[in-house]
Amino acid sequence: MEKKTYIVKRASVAADIRGEWDGECWKNANIFSPQNILEDPTVTKTYIPKAECKMLYDDDAIYVHWQVLDKYVQAVAKRDQAQVCRDSCAEFFVQPQGMEKYFNFEMSCNGRLLLYKIVHLRSGDFEKIPLREMAKIKRFHTLPDRVYPEVEDEVLWRICYRIPLDFFVKYGNIDPKLSGQTWRGNISVCADHSSHLRWLTWCELPIFDFHYPAAFGDIIFE
Repeated sequence: MEKKTYIVKRASVAADIRGEWDGECWKNANIFSPQNILEDPTVTKTYIPKAECKMLYDDDAIYVHWQVLDKYVQAVAKRDQAQVCRDSCAEFFVQPQGMEKYFNFEMSCNGRLLLYKIVHLRSGDFEKIPLREMAKIKRFHTLPDRVYPEVEDEVLWRICYRIPLDFFVKYGNIDPKLSGQTWRGNISVCADHSSHLRWLTWCELPIFDFHYPAAFGDIIFE
């Protein structure tokens, strides 16, 4: 499998989670996209959205910005730590440098977040991040808080969020001076309860499971 690499640029101006995709603070950020399609032979109705992601960082935070051209969109998750993968969802899996565990920032298109600190999800070896800590992750989303019934027509939606470096210091014991560090990670999109299912990832996976850190690519902070 090809090893993937993404370079996170340092924000040249103040990063704005409400900024436009090609706005001043985001226009020079590198783009990476989940284009590896996972297929389930038992599923007859599928859809492939066009999804793109950008990241930036500064002395205080990491910023993640998604833009998805999508169909068959829904968002019914009402709260954080709900099963947002059932909605139209974009996910950022990341393992900081020197850390054995990883985090799964799974966010539905209405800004609801599921977030664990994970050793091995399928065996139950993970820790749920407390809601009070998740509330410190500032977010922006372009769709309403609830999208239901499903929107079958094409729609462009964005989500963007700011993860304080203090979060990674507390839960990952990282060095907050990110320049030159190489983290590992993957991005994906899904919609497990849509009428047309989809599973796409940035890094190719040898099995049908987003939670596969052995296949993570490199995320390098310039």
